[in-house]
Formats: sequence, C-alpha cells, structure tokens
Amino acid sequence: MDRKRLRNTRNNSEMYSKFFEEERINKLMIHEEYLSKKVNEKEEKIEKIEKMNEEKEMEILFNQLVEGRNITELTAREIQGLLKLSNTKIAKVHERKEKINQQHQSSQPQNSPSNFKFPNKNVNPLPNSMDELINDM
Repeated sequence: MDRKRLRNTRNNSEMYSKFFEEERINKLMIHEEYLSKKVNEKEEKIEKIEKMNEEKEMEILFNQLVEGRNITELTAREIQGLLKLSNTKIAKVHERKEKINQQHQSSQPQNSPSNFKFPNKNVNPLPNSMDELINDM
C-alpha cells in the first residue's frame, strides 16, 4: 500500500510540476510578446526622431546656402537631403495651393462675376481658380 501511495504521490507531483511549467512558459511567451511590442515602439520612435533630425539638418544647410555657403562644398548625402527637402516643400506648397483653390471656389456664389459667361468672344473672362492666376503670371 505504501508503494502505491508513493507512486500516486510521485504522479501527482509530476503533474503539479508540469502544470506550473506550462503556466510559466505561457507567462514567458506573453512577456516576450510584450517586450517585442515595446522594442518595436521604441524603434519607430527612434526612426521618427532621426527623420526629424535629418530634416532640421537640411533646413540649417539650406539656410547656410542662402547666406553664401558654396554649393561645391556639399557632400552627396547633403545634396540628396536638400533635394528631398525641396521636394517636400514643393509638395506642401501644392497642397496649400489646392486648399486655397477649394476655399476660393466654395466661397464664390453661382452668379459671381468670375462664373459669368461672356457672350462676346473678344472679351476674356476672369480666371476661375488660383491656378489660372498663377499660371498667367
């Protein structure tokens, strides 16, 4: 009877330790996922800060060029950065131009002078959008 009891005790002990082993593994996996998520968030934050830093450096470099720095002193990386900066600025100007055009068009009533159709072909109508105004300059 003692042997049977001892065997049962061992089996119970093994089951008990396996249960805790599985629980411990599950907790470790959850913790690993949590840490991976935190690392990814930090990496994204670092990338964002590096991008902002690069933009600031290029703006400073651009200002130095405006103040008289010789363009032949620039490295290839600096030139590429300046090209990227100028493309970004041009895109922002186009966005702003579109917003102004939309505001301009939405604020005009249907029978406004700029929407009026002239019967005489010799008379030029007023431009309808900021694009036309800018392109005519």
